[in-house]
Amino acid sequence: YGALRGMETFSQLVSNNIDPHDKDRAPTKEILSTPILIHDRPLFQHRGIMLDTSRNYLSMASLYRTIDAMAMNKFNVFHWHIIDAQSFNVELDDAQPSKSVDFTLQSQQGQGASSNIQQKSLPLSQLATKGSYGSAMTYTKQHIADLVDYAMDRGIRVIPEIDMPGHAWAWSKAFPEITTCLDGFPSYSRFSAEPPSGQLNPVMSKTYDVIQGVYDQILPLFKDKLVHAGADEVNFNCWNRTESVLELMEKKSIPRTKEGFDRILDGFVEKQHSMIRNTGKTPIVWEEPLLDHDLSTLKDNKDTVIQVWTSSQNIKRAVRKGHKVITGSADFWYLDCGYGDWLGNWTMGRSWCDPYKTWQRIYSFNPVQGLKERDRSS
Repeated sequence: YGALRGMETFSQLVSNNIDPHDKDRAPTKEILSTPILIHDRPLFQHRGIMLDTSRNYLSMASLYRTIDAMAMNKFNVFHWHIIDAQSFNVELDDAQPSKSVDFTLQSQQGQGASSNIQQKSLPLSQLATKGSYGSAMTYTKQHIADLVDYAMDRGIRVIPEIDMPGHAWAWSKAFPEITTCLDGFPSYSRFSAEPPSGQLNPVMSKTYDVIQGVYDQILPLFKDKLVHAGADEVNFNCWNRTESVLELMEKKSIPRTKEGFDRILDGFVEKQHSMIRNTGKTPIVWEEPLLDHDLSTLKDNKDTVIQVWTSSQNIKRAVRKGHKVITGSADFWYLDCGYGDWLGNWTMGRSWCDPYKTWQRIYSFNPVQGLKERDRSS
């Protein structure tokens, strides 16, 4: 897309020349100073913007405007955070479950759930019908396919994120049986980072049938080779009070410790990533599975991309573990800081990532500062 970027640069050299004495005369286009010699190339191959349309639904017109603005500024990746706890807004069709996932950590309850649904259709259409903000605030498959094509014509890749196993409350409206720790407000903070609380149950076979059904319909709509698998802010307190999880841990002699729940999370992530890889795509995860949980699945698959978000100091930690890294660190690049807490609990107008990020601070950030030369290509 180098020629496209060059034409964008050229277009920004052109200005309107309006004759103040003849308002009826159409303005002419001109370049004020020539000759001009420009040497320009991107410093980073991934230049992205993340937009969250689960917490805050945005119309298709808004998304197209965002793509246009990205093209003008030579961004090339649209990270579409499309499904989170607050809403499941992609319209899907009901489907027959795929062959049941062989999850080695299944409980007896999980096995039973799987066998009971093999002859039944999965009501995946109910995810958006019951889990969205409303019928006017959903995206169809055609909406997604059209946006992906529109973005590609402007040199922009679209990467979807369906966050799991945390941030899963919206799934519960259609499939309460595969979710746990639901809507614990006002004590939600015991079970999740934010309301509404809810996580997928990692030991139920039906959980994986539903995930596979969702992936089967959503992932083919996106042409990029990367898929964001989420996996941030998983709360072990939630699973520590989930009967089916505890039954399995007792059966497998897995201790009710952080290390034990790391093993449960590792099993979930391994199966989820296998589904993604079976489509020929590569998963991205947020930093926690690598830096907080040190999952074996990531050690065995160094091509998994890590997205750093809590602190720029974690870039070096992730790179040293041998992974490619995307950074959108909250201490420099989060754009929602300084506007007040969206939960409304701080009366002084503070937000979790204060202060507001000025353009000076944003431009001052060098993501590769402190990295050795051989690591900068990561």
